[in-house]
Amino acid sequence: RLRSVRDTRRLPILVLADPHDPSQLARAFEIGAADYLNERVDPRELRLRARTQVNNKRYQDALRSL
Repeated sequence: RLRSVRDTRRLPILVLADPHDPSQLARAFEIGAADYLNERVDPRELRLRARTQVNNKRYQDALRSL
């Protein structure tokens, strides 16, 4: 749904997934996930991955505005 709305189309999406279930990971990326976290979320890893996605979005937005 987020990918079908213009305002959220490029929003980075992190998903919780079981890394031992390749079909679940594949499906997450097929529908537009930018990254994933294991179902047992480490708060530090969450912060780092979220920060990376926010920085990537900023760079992409800057490139689009050129």
